[in-house]
Amino acid sequence: MKTESRWITLARHGPVAVNWQSRIPGSGFAEFVEQLQASGIVPGSEPTTAAREQAREAGMLVCSDLQRSVESAKVIAPTRPFLCESLFREAEVPSKFRTSLSFRATTWVVLARMLWYVRRWSGIESRSEARKRARQATSLLERLVEQEGSVFLIGHGYFNALLARELRRRGWRGPTFPSTQHWGATTYRQAG
Repeated sequence: MKTESRWITLARHGPVAVNWQSRIPGSGFAEFVEQLQASGIVPGSEPTTAAREQAREAGMLVCSDLQRSVESAKVIAPTRPFLCESLFREAEVPSKFRTSLSFRATTWVVLARMLWYVRRWSGIESRSEARKRARQATSLLERLVEQEGSVFLIGHGYFNALLARELRRRGWRGPTFPSTQHWGATTYRQAG
C-alpha cells in the first residue's frame, strides 16, 4: 500500500470517430448508437499535456471496455498496462424510436438522455441501476487506490458524473461535476 496523497482522476475519452452532425431519423438512431458503441477515437486526437502527465504518474490506469476508452488509454499512456473494466461503461440511452422525424445525432443523444431520465425503458439500465453500478465502480476505484495510491480512469461523460457524485458522498474532495470535455480530467482527493 502506498502512503503518498491518494487521488482518483476521472477523465473523459478522446473524441469519438462518428459524424455527430449527420441528420438521422428516429428510426435510424439505434443504428447510430451501435456505431457509436463500436467506434474508436478520431485518429490523431491528442490528450492535454496535463492529462498525459497525470496518467503517467497514477499508480493504476483504468478504462471502460468500450473501444473509445480503450483507444484513449493507449494514446494517453502508450507504454503502460491498464485495467479494462465493463463496470465503467457509459450509461445507455434508449435508441429505438419509431419516427421518421430527423435530427442531428447530437440532438438525438440529448433527447434520448432526457427521455431516459423521465421513464424506465425495457432492456435499458435504469437511473437507479446506473447509480447502483456507480456505487460498485466507486468501491472498485477505492480498492485500487488502497493498493496503488492513485488511479486515473478514462471513462465517459455521464457515468463519470455519477462516479463524482458517489466519491463526494463518500468524503472525497473535488468539483461537483467532472469535466465533460474530451480528454478533460478532474481529480478527487481523499479527505484526511
